[in-house]
Amino acid sequence: MKTIVQEIQMFFERLSSRQKMIMLGVVAGFFMLFIAGAVWGIHAEIAAYETGLAKKKQNFTRIVELRDRYKSQEGQSSDKSEDIRRNRVNLHSFVGGLLEKHGMDYKTLSMARGKTDREQEIREETAKVVLQKVELGKLLLLLREIDATNTLVFVKSLSMKRRYDNKEQIDATFYVATLKPLES
Repeated sequence: MKTIVQEIQMFFERLSSRQKMIMLGVVAGFFMLFIAGAVWGIHAEIAAYETGLAKKKQNFTRIVELRDRYKSQEGQSSDKSEDIRRNRVNLHSFVGGLLEKHGMDYKTLSMARGKTDREQEIREETAKVVLQKVELGKLLLLLREIDATNTLVFVKSLSMKRRYDNKEQIDATFYVATLKPLES
């Protein structure tokens, strides 16, 4: 029995020198194509691995950022919780004082209890303010001053109506709220 290598060797010996050169060129071409295909396949696998690695690195960076943000928010939340526990603002006096400071006459200034969160042990206190015939500039100054305070007082909602008797004035209704601890 002849082995495959011996058969190939005998086939090759029977060829003329020109045919031998052509055959070597064809075999070398196939070998180069095989090597190129292998290199391309390996390169594609490496590129896919690098892409996956880049995504994992990006996700890890995002997780670290979110963790840091969570810790920052948690610290701010505990600070706000402490501020709420110490909040002793009398909303009626506070809003009334600001209205007086800005020279605004109010039609209504009424107080109401808002939502209660028993889990967080806080409640919302709300003041409804109704103003008539007020200039928009004065109203904006008042609202900015309310929001700029550090006393946990904020404007919850605002509605305005145009006055047709004086176009420089409006009627406004807004709610001012604060957060307070639940009374035991």
